[in-house]
Amino acid sequence: MDEHDLVFFLLGRFPGLDDDELARLSGLTPARRVKQICRDLESRELLERKEGPRGRIGNYVRETES
Repeated sequence: MDEHDLVFFLLGRFPGLDDDELARLSGLTPARRVKQICRDLESRELLERKEGPRGRIGNYVRETES
């Protein structure tokens, strides 16, 4: 499983995690690497990044259209 797959998998299980939470959970370092991965997944329209209730950017797997 590569880094992108790991982040995508974790967000499928734990939607709304911010980049720092994802870095801690995944063990990926530096934390800015997670931000790059999330932005890449967002550009592929696989993730949505939006402000969560604590004012931090949360990451959510996009729903696929049937």
